[in-house]
Amino acid sequence: MSRLWGWKQTCADCHFLVREARGIQPQPITLGVTVAERAKAKRGDYSWLLDHYALCCHRGVWDEGHGLDPGQRHTVVCRTNRRGKCFFWRFRPGMMLPAAVELQKGEAEAAEKHRARRLTSYGLLLAVSGGEKSRKSDGSVGGGRMR
Repeated sequence: MSRLWGWKQTCADCHFLVREARGIQPQPITLGVTVAERAKAKRGDYSWLLDHYALCCHRGVWDEGHGLDPGQRHTVVCRTNRRGKCFFWRFRPGMMLPAAVELQKGEAEAAEKHRARRLTSYGLLLAVSGGEKSRKSDGSVGGGRMR
């Protein structure tokens, strides 16, 4: 992880890493993954994950119950860099999932608006600086005669 390029974003650090209890009730029961469980997962220890639980992304990016090789659990949760590839949102202990979804959406929209404004500013700056280069020393504009 290099500070120059930013921190690696992994599911172990994402708010949307959840476990689902399956096969107990007709519908899966979604439970958060605690700080202590995340720390164990980062060390490769999944002893806290009982047999009737499956890890998954609350936003639907991946799910152990849908074709994920069990041997790939640690790679998916702790080694795969999700930067720019999913709904990664840094884990905030105690925050409920519905609130996290809404706040993540708001942050993503704000970031996109900021990016669009920045690109517009760069475009304007290039247009202005390009226009300055095409001016002649006498103040006239253009590069040749009109025919």
